[in-house]
Amino acid sequence: MGLDCCCKFLKCIVFLINILITFVGIAVLALAALALINSNGLDPTKDDYTMLFKICVTVIVMGSLLTIVGFIGCCGAAFENQCLLGTFVCLMIAALALDVAAAIVVDSHTTAIVSESEGVVKSFFSDLAANKERADLFQLSFKCCGVESYKDWIKAKLSIPVSCCKSEDNNCNSAAPSLGFLTPSDLFNEGCVSVTTTKISTILENSPTVLAIVGIIEAFAMITSLGLCCHIRKAGY
Repeated sequence: MGLDCCCKFLKCIVFLINILITFVGIAVLALAALALINSNGLDPTKDDYTMLFKICVTVIVMGSLLTIVGFIGCCGAAFENQCLLGTFVCLMIAALALDVAAAIVVDSHTTAIVSESEGVVKSFFSDLAANKERADLFQLSFKCCGVESYKDWIKAKLSIPVSCCKSEDNNCNSAAPSLGFLTPSDLFNEGCVSVTTTKISTILENSPTVLAIVGIIEAFAMITSLGLCCHIRKAGY
C-alpha cells in the first residue's frame, strides 16, 4: 500500500531538512579543516595552539556527525526505511542533549574562551616578519591592523601592508617603515585583538539564541521523522 498525500508531503519535508543538515555539516567541516591547516604556523608547544587544535578537532567531529546524520535522514526518507529513520530520531535526541551541554559549557567558560582567543590572535602577530602572510589574511578577514594598531608594523620595521588599508587604492607598501604620505585615517583603526575579542564576545552572547534555534530545528526534524516512520509502518512497509 502506497503512502497518502499527507505522508508524501511529510517525506519531502524530512528529506529537505536533512539535505540542509548535510550541507551545513559539510560547510562546518570544511571551515574547521581550513582553520586547522592555517594554524600550522603556530608553536605546537604553546597553549594557544593546543586550544585552537582542540576547538578545530571538536568542530570537525561535529561537522562530520552532522553530515552523517543528515545523510542517514535523507536515505531514510528517500527509501522510506524505518530503521534509518529510527536511527535518525535517536541521533537527533543525542544532538539535542549536546546542544544543552554546549550551552552550559559556553555560559560557564565565556571569559576563558575570550582570553584564550586573544592569545591565539597575538600568536599570529608575535613574529610579523615570519608570519606576514598569515597576519595579512587575518587583517583582511577581520578588517583590523596589527595587534593593537598599525604601529606594531612600524615597531617591527616592516612595511604597513595593503591589508591594513581601508581602500585598496592606497599604496601602503611605499609607506614603510613609517606612514609617509599615509595618515591613520587611511588605515583600519582597531587592532586585531580588539576586533576579535569583540566579535567572539558578541558570538558568545548570541550563542544561547542560536543554540535554541538549532534545538527547535532538530526537534522539528525529529518529530517529522518520527511521524513519517509511524506512517510508513501503518502503510505496511
